[in-house]
Amino acid sequence: MRFPRVKAEGQSFYHCVSRVVDRRFIFHTAAHGSAEAERFLLLMRRLEAFSGVRILTSTLMSNHFHLRREAPQAKELSKAELLERIQAGYGPASRQALDQELAHLRQEPDGADQIQRLLRPYRNRLFDLSIFIKELKGRFCPMVQPPSWSLWGALGRSV
Repeated sequence: MRFPRVKAEGQSFYHCVSRVVDRRFIFHTAAHGSAEAERFLLLMRRLEAFSGVRILTSTLMSNHFHLRREAPQAKELSKAELLERIQAGYGPASRQALDQELAHLRQEPDGADQIQRLLRPYRNRLFDLSIFIKELKGRFCPMVQPPSWSLWGALGRSV
């Protein structure tokens, strides 16, 4: 039986493990690394830069990974800080598109409210351990998975 993830209040530390379905090998770790492992680590670091969840150590095995993470105390970011994190996590093209949308909304009579609604989904994903793992696994899947099978087995676990 799966127990629900326990999330501590404030700064907390977690060890998370997630396996590939059917224990398939996707990270070819026998040689000097693999393209899949490099893509996974790059994506992990980009999401770390966005979310504020710090990766203390990571281990990629051929069919699973371990992460030791720190989830810091959540804090409110200024709009400028949030936009910097969006660029770090999602790239300059996403930031540029968002800047254009923000410039358009500033011209609207209720632009301030619309801007807050536009940025709220990003703010809601900051400092959240579960969302970090969900996005890491979800954004990595299309990079390696054939369309006919699921990549990750179960939801993973944290201790």
